[in-house]
Amino acid sequence: MVSSNATRSRDYLNLMAEQGHRMQRIIEDLLTLSTLESAPQPPGGERIDTAALLAQVRSEAESLIAATGAGLGRRSYCIAD
Repeated sequence: MVSSNATRSRDYLNLMAEQGHRMQRIIEDLLTLSTLESAPQPPGGERIDTAALLAQVRSEAESLIAATGAGLGRRSYCIAD
């Protein structure tokens, strides 16, 4: 049987490890946020040809799908206000 002090010590160390991992994730998130905020802002008012962009995305997706043997389907979605 494990002594009460040993159990409490193990529980305390596990809690410390969990909180250490949590703090590490917070630090990584803050570093990511800092990187994003320090990046130059994209130019405003730039028009994007969405049809061309979607055609490029579809072409790349079809190439990846063909390479894996998967399929590409089409679904219709209805969004009601």
